[in-house]
Amino acid sequence: KHWATFTSTSSFDCYRSVGVIRPLPGWDKRGLETFFPLPCRHSTRQNLQHERTASWRGDVHYLCIIMADGSRHWSDWDGQDNNTPWEGLGGYKEECLTGMLLDLDSGTLSVYQNGRRLGTLKDGLAGGNCW
Repeated sequence: KHWATFTSTSSFDCYRSVGVIRPLPGWDKRGLETFFPLPCRHSTRQNLQHERTASWRGDVHYLCIIMADGSRHWSDWDGQDNNTPWEGLGGYKEECLTGMLLDLDSGTLSVYQNGRRLGTLKDGLAGGNCW
């Protein structure tokens, strides 16, 4: 199990997000001003797919929560980008201490705010991920 805590404030713009993504070695050296892998343009999707390793199991390669409104976004980078509501969305507050518990034994990423569990952001996670 892996835990991370994030502090959100109203100064976050609509693109600030936190979550998990497949390891992308060398992408930090690409000099990108911003990186938001959803929705993926075809060329970006191809570049991300070229990074695939044996540790990429399952079909969730990117999963995040948008800090401004609590919406969830995830993708398999094969054409399925999804931003459907999740069980904790109704209780999400913008300016809170937000925790995330990545449990790869159960394949879930759960969201907490101020120590209270809001719900499971997504299930079906497997393989290597990083914050």
